[in-house]
Amino acid sequence: MIELFDRAEIIEYSNLMSQSYKYFTGSNLIDSLDVARDLYYAPFALVSHGIQSDPILRYGNLKAQQLWAMSWDELVEMPSRLTAEIEVIQERQRLLDQANRQGYVDNYRGVRISKDGRRFIIDKTILWNVVDSEGIQHGQAAAIHQWQWL
Repeated sequence: MIELFDRAEIIEYSNLMSQSYKYFTGSNLIDSLDVARDLYYAPFALVSHGIQSDPILRYGNLKAQQLWAMSWDELVEMPSRLTAEIEVIQERQRLLDQANRQGYVDNYRGVRISKDGRRFIIDKTILWNVVDSEGIQHGQAAAIHQWQWL
């Protein structure tokens, strides 16, 4: 059985997220020769959504799946706005808009909610645009380095 992180589209998108992070922040998202595998098992949560008008999540590493209490298949079918409670959706949208304008936003802190209704604070989160070498945007990604259950 082929592992999720061994799929060609996951390898390609993982590399795109990593390269975009380096482009916007000047730092490496992860130091690795096997980016797809190591991002999937990273100690931080990593999520990314597409560019639809109501963006759908297209990536969530193992730590993100654990935080949101979802399988890969559940996570990548969900509108990204549903990762947050309705009360903070406008705040979340302002953050996404700011990242669109600037390329990235760092040190974001906010409340999120898992599938089972558990609320948690995300902290030291970096949100960036996922772009290819021609500058075409493919989505936005967030690396969540700290969280705390409420």
